[in-house]
Amino acid sequence: MASLDWSPHMRLGVEMMDQAHRALLSRLKPMAHSSDSELRSSLPALIASMEQAFREEETLMASIAFPDADRHCEQHFKILYLLRMAQAALARADSRPARDAIALMPHWFLIHLPTKDMELSVALNMISPLVSTA
Repeated sequence: MASLDWSPHMRLGVEMMDQAHRALLSRLKPMAHSSDSELRSSLPALIASMEQAFREEETLMASIAFPDADRHCEQHFKILYLLRMAQAALARADSRPARDAIALMPHWFLIHLPTKDMELSVALNMISPLVSTA
């Protein structure tokens, strides 16, 4: 699986999360067939956008004392670690780890979305009247 397109069935009902997921998938799609030079310039932006989205999710988890926050954050940490290691390899002119990481991302997303993110969105939609469900 080289890329994944956003689909309405991926919608969680938490606008911030849904926007971050759409943005992630739109960034990943062109990266699947990027040159090494393009990967070197696009991978840092992908990592930065994921870090920001994860910080926002983690803030939401803290705001409701989400009981599975530790395991959810651990998944964030692991995927970011993989991407940072890939970025370091790219800096050494080794593109294989970056290509492997980009190929893995859709698989990771398809596991993380319906498990960890779905659990969080259900809790947010039940607990927090301030969360947008638009």
